[in-house]
Amino acid sequence: MGKIRPRYIKRAAEELISRYGDKASKDFEANKELVNAVARVPSKRIRNKIAGYVTHIIRAQSEEPEEETPKLEVGE
Repeated sequence: MGKIRPRYIKRAAEELISRYGDKASKDFEANKELVNAVARVPSKRIRNKIAGYVTHIIRAQSEEPEEETPKLEVGE
């Protein structure tokens, strides 16, 4: 089982990306500073969770899907 993020973390990260997507990066530390600068977060732990999810989304968006390799058929 993977870790499940609460909806409020996802919502905050998605809102941050929609408003400041050009400033978000693949670097967790940079995203942590971005969250500090643009959002009022009640605790360091929640800030880190939001920054981590922003990093996760940005990395997933930047990955290109792998092309399917053609399957070789074995002749008789």
